[in-house]
Amino acid sequence: EYLAELERADGAVVSAARRMGKALGDLEVAAVGSDGTRRALAGFREVGPLAREVELIVLPDDVARKDLKLELSQSRGNFKLDYVRLVTILDEAKPERLPPIRVQTLDEASGAALERPDALAQLLDTDHYLGTYPGDAYAIEFAKPSCRECEFFLESRGYYYEWARSAWFPDEDRGRLLHLLTEPEQALIDLAPSYRRLEPEIEHLFWESRVRTRMRPPELP
Repeated sequence: EYLAELERADGAVVSAARRMGKALGDLEVAAVGSDGTRRALAGFREVGPLAREVELIVLPDDVARKDLKLELSQSRGNFKLDYVRLVTILDEAKPERLPPIRVQTLDEASGAALERPDALAQLLDTDHYLGTYPGDAYAIEFAKPSCRECEFFLESRGYYYEWARSAWFPDEDRGRLLHLLTEPEQALIDLAPSYRRLEPEIEHLFWESRVRTRMRPPELP
């Protein structure tokens, strides 16, 4: 019932669901002056995703560029950062949109590639989604770009439900789940010692419990 209300975007339920994110707080960026004074510049908050992504935080024009000292702060363990760097924003780039032009799957019995015009039509239809289930695999070919040196960004719209995994069931505790949903601030404090013990291996444990694909996608030319 709770998830159904969340899906319908009931205002009170959504606000309650965001309490955990608010309790963990943002990734905060501040400038530190030569006298040690600290000036908050910006913040970043996001729940997920697991995939790597690049985020840009624009610094105010009046922040000195010479001997610039920035300070990043966050709740311990809330964000994983691969690198942080300063960049200069150039002129606006106009992207070239490349639509999908071909979709294939593999026939499990013969191993032959199967054309899937139905799946392609769903990807191109802005009013529908291509539904997938645990283990599904598709090979999607996109139109060729006109540029020779390109950076590619995958833009998608839709949603997903996290599929339950058998490795999770032994630790199921509905009482603690209810505590997390109704009192996230205290629940996070209670969970912190356990998380600290698991943190060194938690990513490995997560990926080991991932849903396996039933078949590999075909290799497109």
